[in-house]
Amino acid sequence: MDDALLGLARVAAAMFTGAAFYITLVEQPARMQLQSSLAIAAFCAELPRVERMQPLLLLVSLMAALSSWSQRPATSTLLASVCLALILPLSFGWLVPINRRLRTASADERAAFGMALLSRWGKLHALRSCLGLLGTVLLHAAG
Repeated sequence: MDDALLGLARVAAAMFTGAAFYITLVEQPARMQLQSSLAIAAFCAELPRVERMQPLLLLVSLMAALSSWSQRPATSTLLASVCLALILPLSFGWLVPINRRLRTASADERAAFGMALLSRWGKLHALRSCLGLLGTVLLHAAG
């Protein structure tokens, strides 16, 4: 059972990380090249898809990693779980409020601070991607 849980954690973490890095390395730089109103419109249009997929992958990988660790404690599995768990406060404490602010801002507010918020979001999302990568590498290092 432990091998299946660890395998599930590895696959889900790798999928989360792949999606996160695609957003960080491809979508976000492309958005930042657009005019402010188009960049924010593209960002807001992509959010529903991302908001359905990424939390699910993160929670599956985190729960499977913790379950695997509880059955066969290994430092790398625990550290991977910590890295994955750190994504939660980063996401819900900083990224989600930016998402909400960009969605609900008026046209004038978007023009005034939209690109600055998108830039900040991109930096925070890059950190999220790196935490996912570290967690994925640590899971693959586990027995």
